[in-house]
Amino acid sequence: MDFKLTLPARLRLSEKYSDMSLRCGNTVFRVHRAIVCTRSAVLDAAIDGNFKDSTFPEVDLSEHELSVVQAMVQYLYSEDYEDNSHKMRVKKKHSKLSATSFGDQQSPLELESPIIFNIKVYLIADQYKTPTLKTLADFKYSSAVTEMWDPFLFTEALGLLWRNTVEGDRPMRKTVATIAARRIHFLFRSEEFVALIEAKGDVAVEVLKAVLEEGTANLMTLPATAAKAKK
Repeated sequence: MDFKLTLPARLRLSEKYSDMSLRCGNTVFRVHRAIVCTRSAVLDAAIDGNFKDSTFPEVDLSEHELSVVQAMVQYLYSEDYEDNSHKMRVKKKHSKLSATSFGDQQSPLELESPIIFNIKVYLIADQYKTPTLKTLADFKYSSAVTEMWDPFLFTEALGLLWRNTVEGDRPMRKTVATIAARRIHFLFRSEEFVALIEAKGDVAVEVLKAVLEEGTANLMTLPATAAKAKK
């Protein structure tokens, strides 16, 4: 055992003293109430409610994909999670090398894009009321969009977020709308994006608000910029 790891991380690796489990399909994560319930209000309420008298309760998370549940469990123990960004960079690099060596053949990237994956992590964090994981997923999503911009994946992620969050869930919606505003000229060349905002008026309204906010912010910097130019 690596004693350089934090205590929660060591417990996760050994599963020693585990006293509850999280199930996703056929996969069971043996976890510790003192760790997971202090970071998830929903899990805490479940243990104090339906499973109050159970010696080893099990919570079923099978409605979510296994990789997403794994990311949440990883976060609950380490305050971080792997979103495939590093693996995508390695695969992309190898595929380019392969294309250079063997013509135009490129192996497909089988990993799910972090642009989509981080939205899914945000949604499970929202459902299980883990606000710090929501904040991290928002940050990782923004980084992934900046590094791996793809209008099709961006539109898919936008639709996924809007279908599964309520209007009052501002932080992530604002992040996505602001990114859309900053790249609006490129996005309007995307049939998928145009079709989405035509079908969902609330998305169009949020993006328009963000466009106006971005425009106002830029206008406010013009006088200062002009003054510097005169000097």
